Amino acid sequence: MIRNATALLLLLTSNARAVEPPICPPDDGDTQSETRLLRALSLDIRGVVPEVGDYDQLDGNGVPGSLLDAWLSSPEFTQQVVRHHRSLFWNNVEGVDLIDADSRLSDVDGIWYVDDNPSLVFRGENDAHCGDFEATFDVYGRPNTVSVGGDVVQEGWVWVTPYWDLTTPIKVCAFDAQTVELTQGGTDCKTNKSENDTECGCGPNLQWCHISGLEEEIATAFGTDLDLRVARIIDGDLSYLDLFNDSTGYVNGPIVGFYRYLTGKVDDVDFGEGQIDLARLPDVVWDDKDFTSVALGPEHAGALTSPAWLLRFQTNRGRANRFYNSFLCQPFQPPAGGVTDLDNPNPTLDLTSRAGCQYCHALLEPAAAHWGRWPQSGAGYLDPQTHPPFDQACLACALSGGDCPDRCDNHYLTQPLTSEQDDYLGWLLSYEFLEDRHQDHVEEGPTLLVNTTVTDGRLPDCITTKTAEWLMGREMTEVDGPWLDQLSTDFVGGDFQYKALVKQIVTSDNYRRTQ
Repeated sequence: MIRNATALLLLLTSNARAVEPPICPPDDGDTQSETRLLRALSLDIRGVVPEVGDYDQLDGNGVPGSLLDAWLSSPEFTQQVVRHHRSLFWNNVEGVDLIDADSRLSDVDGIWYVDDNPSLVFRGENDAHCGDFEATFDVYGRPNTVSVGGDVVQEGWVWVTPYWDLTTPIKVCAFDAQTVELTQGGTDCKTNKSENDTECGCGPNLQWCHISGLEEEIATAFGTDLDLRVARIIDGDLSYLDLFNDSTGYVNGPIVGFYRYLTGKVDDVDFGEGQIDLARLPDVVWDDKDFTSVALGPEHAGALTSPAWLLRFQTNRGRANRFYNSFLCQPFQPPAGGVTDLDNPNPTLDLTSRAGCQYCHALLEPAAAHWGRWPQSGAGYLDPQTHPPFDQACLACALSGGDCPDRCDNHYLTQPLTSEQDDYLGWLLSYEFLEDRHQDHVEEGPTLLVNTTVTDGRLPDCITTKTAEWLMGREMTEVDGPWLDQLSTDFVGGDFQYKALVKQIVTSDNYRRTQ
């Protein structure tokens, strides 16, 4: 009986609570209270909730300007801006294969060796490694070997101090530890051509090879380089356009090591003559993970030619497409009725005039040409001095039907698919089907695209819109048009000061009504 009474009491209590009217906060009208506004500002600008001392500064007249300015000058604000720009740049390139697998070292029982094609060349069997004994050498300095059955041989190991840890020597198979840079047969051991030459190894301190994990360190550092370029603009109160026009980059030990020793061992990515003159690089070791600013060459266009951007978007069309999406607010989309007229059995290779494709490509192809001197599937640079727009030698080899040098096959049209391409034989690939009026896009680079879109207003208008959407947590509509126009005008008139743009947005009535 007592149990039933208790159950009845609980039921009545529960029902009583269920019918209690909800308690709502007082209506603030069209705008939020200053305490809620303070919280929203802190979360948007710093990514954290306000502290008690922040609330103590409220006096009924809104959030004090001094507090807002302090937040806008804080490291936390810079990091918020960096995070926002990651959604624009997509600068995570950790999934990109940078270094060829045939230069990767593995270990068996603490002895390191290259386990792909070089093992077959050195020892007569794929994935074969050396024996667990100290190596000896012949009079020519070549490792002595012993037979272990059939055509398979083994050499011993030697002690090597690897570049990724200069404090700890490791055992390395003697063939893989060779330090010759140029063999008697003319093979450059710093390149992938070394894989089939028994005189080539991993070089001094194994600097032409890598181990698992180092490739990810390089890729992560490339992403951080772009983050730091954004941070530099905010911390220095610089013009936002410096993000696209400035020639300052950032390097650390892994990036320097990659540029100095590993760009010849890349895997399906083209670093050409490199991103930077090696003489500009600081003298740092791999373990130095701190970043140092470096001056890049005049060919650079800020973030738009950074390794992270070029590797994340590996085609010129992809690079142009992302720029139009993120910084011009002009996504390439098919017409409302969809793509039509695709039934031609022999369509033209010129996408700017191909039925069904010209809607986007008439604009996309000339835009993509701005990256024409930055190799696709890579992050090098094709200097006009070594890669003129037209190369007579590349034309000659194309017409001869013989093998062309790598520089021709990789960067010039030498193997046409149809007669449509005959007029472009011997020309840089970026010139194919490009109208005369657009050829300056290749030579002027992304800087021309930036300057053009600043002049016509598309770039500042889009930056203003993207920033407002980030801070207000919603898409902008036609109703916001006049306000956005004024923001863009003030942004341009204020020398593209991004911090001032953010302040103007978060102090607006529109922002306070949204929060």
